[in-house]
Amino acid sequence: MKCSICDNRKLKFVTGSLRNNFSGKVYHCSHCDLAILSKPNFNVKHYYDKEYRLKFTDNLKKPNSKPSGIFNIQKKYQGDRLAILKPYFNKNKSFLGIGSSAGQFLSHVVNRFKYCEGIELNSACARYAEKKLK
Repeated sequence: MKCSICDNRKLKFVTGSLRNNFSGKVYHCSHCDLAILSKPNFNVKHYYDKEYRLKFTDNLKKPNSKPSGIFNIQKKYQGDRLAILKPYFNKNKSFLGIGSSAGQFLSHVVNRFKYCEGIELNSACARYAEKKLK
């Protein structure tokens, strides 16, 4: 394995376990400070499409895995994240949100950057965010 940024092949092994008891190897490149996850041994797409929101939800009494519910519940709780990132808002820069869920955070920053994009593995959330933020 090599670093995808600087091609360094001397990566330091960090851990063999991920959150939620999944196994996967994480490496660190000391040249460019990138953390690298080896290919997981489970179907990531299936997990985020079918299982993740049923296990991790904002309402434990009535789990809501619908993107509209996720968006409406979480959109109003983005203030701390916005405050941390506010110094970096710049209409001449681009913003990439990784793990952007239903777009609840992106909805606050989409007009504060020249270009704003989100990456989300849950297909339903990705479609919802794309429609909501157009």
